[in-house]
Amino acid sequence: MPRNKQLSKMTVLKIGVQLIERLKVVHDLGLIHGDIKSANILVGLEDPSVIYLIDFGVSHAWRMDNGSHIKKYKESCFIGNSRNASFNNCRQIVQSRRDDI
Repeated sequence: MPRNKQLSKMTVLKIGVQLIERLKVVHDLGLIHGDIKSANILVGLEDPSVIYLIDFGVSHAWRMDNGSHIKKYKESCFIGNSRNASFNNCRQIVQSRRDDI
């Protein structure tokens, strides 16, 4: 796509819907991605209408072994990318599903 082209509103909406669907699958598996940014979102090579999430390097579980949600606590260090970080991550509070959104 040439640099001066813009995506249509419909295309942006379709991408947004697919990203939420992908995050739902990740969350249903009990994981938090933790590093949602444009560099970790790919378009399918064979089918460009399919969106993929990559780079689960900082992902972690949101669900404990007994099925309950992890406790809210302060982490000792910042995790991920500060440019795209959630408010809780900036405050060094452990990330949860809402921080992926």
